[in-house]
Amino acid sequence: MKNYLNLSKPAVFLSVLMLLFMMSCKKNEGGPDFKEPKALEANLLESAELFASTLKERGSDQTFEIEDIIRKDATLQVKVKGGGSEESFKFIWDGRIQESYPMGIMLVLKYDNHNGDFDKNKEFLINVNLQKILGDVGDTKDFHFSVLNGSKKQQKNLNPDGTISDE
Repeated sequence: MKNYLNLSKPAVFLSVLMLLFMMSCKKNEGGPDFKEPKALEANLLESAELFASTLKERGSDQTFEIEDIIRKDATLQVKVKGGGSEESFKFIWDGRIQESYPMGIMLVLKYDNHNGDFDKNKEFLINVNLQKILGDVGDTKDFHFSVLNGSKKQQKNLNPDGTISDE
């Protein structure tokens, strides 16, 4: 009987400790706890959570089309058809850089129609400063840039040699 009591003390202690641990953990009932996006400039946000949620929420009635991508020095220019104003477009970067050659960056272009001024025939040239993403990592000419449409399933890729491909 003595051995039984000696073995049960550590088991009881561990059980109480585990029970206290489980009671101290709460389930977040308000949904996912997203971190605030980091603003790299007025139309460029860094957030892995916002990047992923934007891709999941694609398929609105007010879709825009990515028509072209151009790199001019450290600026990426994306020509879009559909929208209301340039200020309503935001690039979202997930914070990752593909390090294998060619190095790559993925961006989602999201349109926020908070003004209710969407026009499917308007065309815009949306610019983003790539140095805000790359910093001193490298030259923008050495990178592959993928721009994903935040309103529908569409992706355009700008290769280091300047060619463009669709996915």
